[in-house]
Amino acid sequence: MRWIRMIGNWLWPWRWMGVGVVGAWVFVMFRLASGPSHAGTKDIEELYPWAVQKPLSIGNEWAGIYMVGKKIGYSHTRTEKQKDGFRISNRSLMKMQLFGSFQKVTVISRVQTDKKYRLRQFVFKLLSPLSTFQVHGKVVGAHLRVRWRVGERNIRTRLPYRPSMLSSVLRPYIAAQKPPPGKKLKAVLFDPQSRSYINTVITVEKYVQIRIKKKLVRALRLRQQYRGMTLLAWIDQDGKILKEQAPGGMVLLRESAQEAPKGIEEGFDLIRATRIGLVGRISSPTTRKKLRLRIEKVTFKSFPVLRLGRQSLAIATRELTVRKEEPASWPKQPFSLAVALQKPLLPKSTSQPSPRSTSRSTKSFLRSPTRKRRSLRKKRHDMVLEYRRKEALKETPLIQSKHPNIRKQASKILVTSSDRLGAIRAISRWVHGALRKQSVVGIPSALDTLKKRVGDCNEHATLLAALARSVSIPCDIVTGVAYQRGHFYFHAWNECEASPGHWLSLDATWNQFPSDVTHIVFARGGLKKQLALLQLLGQLRIKVLN
Repeated sequence: MRWIRMIGNWLWPWRWMGVGVVGAWVFVMFRLASGPSHAGTKDIEELYPWAVQKPLSIGNEWAGIYMVGKKIGYSHTRTEKQKDGFRISNRSLMKMQLFGSFQKVTVISRVQTDKKYRLRQFVFKLLSPLSTFQVHGKVVGAHLRVRWRVGERNIRTRLPYRPSMLSSVLRPYIAAQKPPPGKKLKAVLFDPQSRSYINTVITVEKYVQIRIKKKLVRALRLRQQYRGMTLLAWIDQDGKILKEQAPGGMVLLRESAQEAPKGIEEGFDLIRATRIGLVGRISSPTTRKKLRLRIEKVTFKSFPVLRLGRQSLAIATRELTVRKEEPASWPKQPFSLAVALQKPLLPKSTSQPSPRSTSRSTKSFLRSPTRKRRSLRKKRHDMVLEYRRKEALKETPLIQSKHPNIRKQASKILVTSSDRLGAIRAISRWVHGALRKQSVVGIPSALDTLKKRVGDCNEHATLLAALARSVSIPCDIVTGVAYQRGHFYFHAWNECEASPGHWLSLDATWNQFPSDVTHIVFARGGLKKQLALLQLLGQLRIKVLN
């Protein structure tokens, strides 16, 4: 189960397959509920020539949060003028059912800017019954100092500061400027959850008539392109936001302070509402060796992993073929726990070049003799494989593979393992049996999951990756969709290198080894890579071909 996270300028929850959806959904919520931009004066004048002269609207704004027509929460944004700038605060609350369990999710953000709307510091919090995630950031000189709090651990990082804004400030800021139709604006957003800068483009379209609470209102429509998603907003002639809409059926409607917290339906089933559109049924999904599907309404350029590993893609016909691995036919890779524990793990960052660095050689071999072409292909293949292997061994802030508690648990699990495939199987079985299956809305941490022993697909995949990496077994977290009970849902699982060049797909949540052919990988890697799945919400359609 997997998925991603947010709440600001466009409101969404964060997680996959149940909670993968909530994460992604919190992510969109964060985008929906947020406001103005925080760039340097020069950048603001380039992006918004009228910006510096027109201040933000001071006061409170309330909105109801709706999903496929049902009210699931509300959002409150407060903009205050301070002595040295502005403070924009947002609090959004959502209530929903996830696999039969009631979840109350709260997203809080506070942004402080100077008088020219440049970012000075921010706080972002994602709170749910079983998880707490907090990010604090402050601009100091040429750097943005960021402090994460995941569960009981604090993680500190420092990033180069780029003139940017939080999404909680972007749309209200633009609305306050009352831009003319036809204007196209570019901006850089900082995402506190993935600690990354993201480019976005907003187009001021035209005035249209929209229905708000059974009344027709004339409004100016804004269209925002964000990580492959299209987000819409409507503002009135006074620059007030009336409505915001995100993929997957999420809508924010402007309401009064008295109306917004009322009428929330606590029985809303988010998983059912966000399952993938499917034509046809899949017989014997867990035992079949091959599956052919047609993938519709997806930009393949955003998902290169669709053509890698056990998946092959015919772009012209949009046909995806998934073949189940046969690990019994692979050469055995010996495994020694003593050697694995003594082997030095890779540092958090390495100088290993990205596969992109070989692009010149890939162009040159097109004009080379056949033998040289083959040599260059093999060299590039080996470089890509080595790069992936090193990335799949790294410790990260959420995959704490070097921590003594993680290594100690891995040692207990693998005391009798003599080959790598058997070691991977032992870790998968232990994770499946050790974790109580329950949806957790938050950012998964391997160390917290090991301690609490509860989670959905995100926690299973994160803990498995940490345990495998702690004993020098390359292991990736992959995200995408998987089939269960007649439908595809967002999900997360793992791929581990069982022997040199042979990567095995396995699902500790569902206890599948290897994963069945209905597991379709759309992203491989950490939070930054997983954000690409936001493009699939409300868009992806799958047709069964065999």
